[in-house]
Amino acid sequence: KATTAKFTAEELVTTRAVLVEKLTEKLRDSLAPYGIYVQTVNFVDFQFSRAFSEAIEAKVTAEQDALKAKNILVRIEYEAQQKIIQAEADRNATIIAAEADARRVEIAALAEAFKVTTEANATAEAIQMITDQMTPEYAQYLHLMQWDGKYPTTMLGTVDDLGLLIDTTP
Repeated sequence: KATTAKFTAEELVTTRAVLVEKLTEKLRDSLAPYGIYVQTVNFVDFQFSRAFSEAIEAKVTAEQDALKAKNILVRIEYEAQQKIIQAEADRNATIIAAEADARRVEIAALAEAFKVTTEANATAEAIQMITDQMTPEYAQYLHLMQWDGKYPTTMLGTVDDLGLLIDTTP
């Protein structure tokens, strides 16, 4: 009784192993002088009032329910964190893809601008070279090279100067 009196009724149920150990030790010390050796003590059944047993059961159930609710909350918080991390990863991937696409468009535009500028510069150089080499004789030569061999029906100017040739053929 001295050993069990140190425990509450709830502790008798929840810490039975500690109680058995202390009680076994106490009985060994008490009975050893009489040549009795105690190996172990077993508590098979505690007898409590029905109301007390129901109260303990209700308390244990409430604690288990609270623990279950806490575990559910932890799981929900963990899942929420996973969703946040996934959303951030998706957002970052979208940003990276958009930046890469923008860079690709920018590079394509720069390449097209370079191509147009290069072609325009080449055309300008060709025109300048032709202009630098253009003489009245060369212009007349080019005109004659395009002539189909038919005389025009109307000519303006003097005999010394052919002047303007107008082709009136349909």
